[in-house]
Amino acid sequence: MALAVTDNRRLPLGRRFTNEELGQPVELHDGAGIAAELYRPKNGSVRETEHYERIRGTFTDLTGRILGLRSYPATPDGQGPAMIVEPTVIDGHGERPIEFSGAGVQEALVLSTLMPTEPGRVVVLDEPAVNLEPTMQRRLISKLRGPGQFLVITHSADLVPVETATDLRRIVRLTPTPHGSQVQRADLGALGAKESLGWLRPSSCARGPLR
Repeated sequence: MALAVTDNRRLPLGRRFTNEELGQPVELHDGAGIAAELYRPKNGSVRETEHYERIRGTFTDLTGRILGLRSYPATPDGQGPAMIVEPTVIDGHGERPIEFSGAGVQEALVLSTLMPTEPGRVVVLDEPAVNLEPTMQRRLISKLRGPGQFLVITHSADLVPVETATDLRRIVRLTPTPHGSQVQRADLGALGAKESLGWLRPSSCARGPLR
């Protein structure tokens, strides 16, 4: 089983990568290496390019925009060959670096890169709603119901599925006590999802796998 974990903080996107960095998997927990992680599948085998297109599809589903990727040789600096790699956003206003599109779009890029998963992979998303507007959060819920296993840690009600009572039974509430955090699950009985929403409000929630 493979485990991918994100931080609830994001570093500025890296742009300059050596050939060695571009040829191997990148640590994605803080988002800084996303450009290198996109470069490899875009320019790889047929299977890898298919994976890249799934990432682009997820990005469009979350943001309504098209993901691009520009790359060109970096100016020599005496440290070996390197490339400049820049994720871009393509929409009705043209193409521009993703940094100029807001923190929510950058967060959507990180999530889109992580979410097309392989069998046996578990993705842990720590507070993904911090930079996502409510509309993107609700779109994210539908993507989390796809292939793969996801654990979502969140304070956002927009990231908690409440269509059915079964949805709420998948939610764990962590309550602070003098002896440490206590894990609680809802005992809904005959209540429907809407009548049970108050159970979520007192503290943070960790949502388990949606499948």
